[in-house]
Amino acid sequence: MCQSISFQSKTLSPDFLQTLQTIGLRQINRRIPPAGKSAGPVLTVSFESDPTLPGDSYRITTRSSRILAEASTRCGFLAALGFLLRDGTFSSTGFQSGNFCGEIHPQKHFRCMYFASHFHNFYHDAPIEKVREYIEDLSLWGLNTLCFWFDLHHYSSCLDPEGIAMIERIKQMISHTKALGLKTMLLTLSNEMFANSPREIRADWFPQGNYHSQLMGHYHIEACPSKPGGMEAILSVRSQMLDVFADTPPDYITIWPYDQGGCTCPDCAPWGGNGFLRVARALKELIHQKMPQTEICLSAWYFDHFTTGEWDAFIREVERGDYSEWVKYLVVFFNESEPLPSALQENGNLAGIPLIGFPEISMFQAEPWGGFGANPMPTRLEALWRRDSALLSGGYPYSEGIFEDINKAIMLSFYTGTAKTAYEAVTEYARFEYSAEHAEEISDLIFLMERTLPRVRDEERETAEGLPAIFRLEQTEQVEEIYERAQKLNALLDQSVRSSWRWRILYLRALIDHELLAHNFTISGQCEEYFEELTEIYFAEQANYYVAPPTRRSLKKTREFYLV
Repeated sequence: MCQSISFQSKTLSPDFLQTLQTIGLRQINRRIPPAGKSAGPVLTVSFESDPTLPGDSYRITTRSSRILAEASTRCGFLAALGFLLRDGTFSSTGFQSGNFCGEIHPQKHFRCMYFASHFHNFYHDAPIEKVREYIEDLSLWGLNTLCFWFDLHHYSSCLDPEGIAMIERIKQMISHTKALGLKTMLLTLSNEMFANSPREIRADWFPQGNYHSQLMGHYHIEACPSKPGGMEAILSVRSQMLDVFADTPPDYITIWPYDQGGCTCPDCAPWGGNGFLRVARALKELIHQKMPQTEICLSAWYFDHFTTGEWDAFIREVERGDYSEWVKYLVVFFNESEPLPSALQENGNLAGIPLIGFPEISMFQAEPWGGFGANPMPTRLEALWRRDSALLSGGYPYSEGIFEDINKAIMLSFYTGTAKTAYEAVTEYARFEYSAEHAEEISDLIFLMERTLPRVRDEERETAEGLPAIFRLEQTEQVEEIYERAQKLNALLDQSVRSSWRWRILYLRALIDHELLAHNFTISGQCEEYFEELTEIYFAEQANYYVAPPTRRSLKKTREFYLV
């Protein structure tokens, strides 16, 4: 065991070496109480630049109490630090380094997370220092890009006081991300507008023509580019947004088609192959003018979900246009029932534009999202990865908070190639965050929790019995087994782990499901206390229904608006 760790470098800047040391020591001190450190040799970790290592690759050489970590990028050094910490073991008596010697070359070169900073979730309301630390935590898993969104519909303009506060918050996150050496992305809805958009230019959202259903997530304030003044209004609003981020320009901007954007009018339909691309081309000119170094991505989110022929129209337009000259990536999202179009499956690109994924890790099968604690979905994520990974150059999972931390580790392990299966990724996560001694038991527990995740609101029974909420679990057979296993593990873990938020959200999930089952899916007083603790962990006191643990207070505040 080592008594202390020394971080050294002959080639890195003092500031970045200090960053690595701060992050590394924080990780160690989280897991080992100061009184628990035993006497032993000093572990020396030397970080040295090797420009011959490609991209974010890194090399680790371990010799007794000395470790050499080499990389050519800051992302590479952060990933190397994370790897050597996970390769070692923590106990109440100290940190023991592993024996790894070798090179790691990330499998995918685009390894991103999307922080959906809205609805008063963790990214929206948590103290900014907590968000910074979380960004650093993810960088240790090989993250190299972070995506943000300034959601216009919340505000009247970029000068709205609440809008100014959110802009400054996002810029602080962007600045910290850049300081770590990670790239940044801003997500924009193609025709999104501020809350006070002129009524005469607003887009249609209802079914007409070949649209068989209304647009999801539409706020009915979006602009139609085909109406007089519509395109001009879109460009004016986007120009304002680009100007306020000019001092922290992102590396990428992604233009998004739906949810909340889109228009179903005859002149815009089908949106993905018509109105959307007209807006995208106009925005391209504006972005190149104001942020010439920023690269542009296009999203194909929910093509053919509300209408038919949309993918075909989009593919035709892109293949006969110059899109490959200015589109860096095409973002594709496909779940179990929506495979990629054959044109993309055959080539792994569209007209030479590489594909990146947008996996859903937050909202699947349990609402409110994260309201019951951790929501691991390892089996599902592995199945989707096995199906599509050969076609993708990476991706950026959709995140509504910290409750899907396990899912983030799984996806980043896939992107880096450090794990071939979800079980490998989950077990490594368990070793690092919980216990090397009990990693496999905890991993088994996490896989069991995926089976009991699905749940639905029983609003008919709520109304009949006059109860505030009834959350019925679809699978209950293993709820008691999960509860018993979690109780035993909780008693075995070190106090530093038992009190950590990562263990608490996992453990609380077992306790909450046990309480729901024991009380016929109604919220007991004890269950209410568990929800309150989750609320504190998430900083969700003001959160909207979908991202708030379902305390009675939260339900009373939000259900009238969100559950109509």
